[in-house]
Amino acid sequence: MIHLPNWSKKRWKIFIFSIISISFIIFFSPLNSTDKTWFKSIDDALLNLPFEPKLPSGLPENVEFERAVVFGEGMDKIIRLFYSKNGESYFEIDASLLEFGFFDTYIVQRIIINQNQGYIGRVFDDKDFIKIVWVDDEISYSIENFSKELSEQEMLEIASSLK
Repeated sequence: MIHLPNWSKKRWKIFIFSIISISFIIFFSPLNSTDKTWFKSIDDALLNLPFEPKLPSGLPENVEFERAVVFGEGMDKIIRLFYSKNGESYFEIDASLLEFGFFDTYIVQRIIINQNQGYIGRVFDDKDFIKIVWVDDEISYSIENFSKELSEQEMLEIASSLK
């Protein structure tokens, strides 16, 4: 015999909603892991996109392209470019026709990048981790640092260098 927990209706509704939400994310998300394709070359990754993102023309010293991943389908594809410094993950750049945003864990303020309105967000409990989001020529971009060594100023310079 199966014994179910003695929960209130509200708790059961939350539980069922959570299961449905998680199932949707796992099975129906356009970002499903089965849709990911990894590339060691930026040029190869770009061939798999329905748009032409701008790429950084200036990188900090000792920073190099590491790998790229394209995920999603059709016009919902996202390219994520990973950059490393001295063999350690340093930052990533995302580009997509989808609009990027922030989680609730960020403090956000407006900025301008190459004459485009954008936003810079800092994580509430660790302001060294920064995300910059903006749209240029109908393509959304996002830069997020993995290293506290990458300063806000350097991130803004990378964002401004996208050509």
